[in-house]
Amino acid sequence: MNILLTADIHGSYIAVEKLRMIGKCFDLTIVCGDITPKIVEYGEDLRKVQKEWFENVFLPLMDEIDGYFILGNDDLFDYKSERMLSGNMKLKGLNILAYDKVPPTSFGTYREVSDEVIWADLRDVNVEKPFVFITHAPPHGILDSARGRNFGSVSLKNFVFWKKPILHCFGHIHESFGDIQNEHTVFVNAAFEEEQRFYVVSINGNSHVKVFEL
Repeated sequence: MNILLTADIHGSYIAVEKLRMIGKCFDLTIVCGDITPKIVEYGEDLRKVQKEWFENVFLPLMDEIDGYFILGNDDLFDYKSERMLSGNMKLKGLNILAYDKVPPTSFGTYREVSDEVIWADLRDVNVEKPFVFITHAPPHGILDSARGRNFGSVSLKNFVFWKKPILHCFGHIHESFGDIQNEHTVFVNAAFEEEQRFYVVSINGNSHVKVFEL
């Protein structure tokens, strides 16, 4: 299976057109949150602008390229869609666990919760292996660095090291776009905004994962 990954497109029409051009070339496209615009004209209602862009631009694109997504902390609304990833799912034969909460930031954004809440949400989850973990926030100390600090979640790290997904995809920290792996898991920060590139993931029948930038 070949998967196109991105995150943190923040209403970018460059990202939209790139996804439209190449998305159909992949078995699956996944967007790991922070989808909608975060800057609006003076006097505009950000939440309204976001929801209109989401419904009129993003959702039709997902239908066109057979894409799926979670929302992020800068997406200031809730939404239910058949293309939204949530909890345990099986998608095209792939076991997926999706989680959209992020640890606290200095900005007090949407979907922020404490690391204690994140752990409480995840600790009793039973997931069929092998599986892919989709979050918006990174695990602490892994592709989560910006301005000399680590902004990831300790609870996400503990969960990943415990449950050992074959792939953990996220975004949130634009400055740490990249990939890294340990013995059990390939980690991908697919945040688009800084580098304006995507990630391609190939998973073979033996659950071996390869990744490269696009």
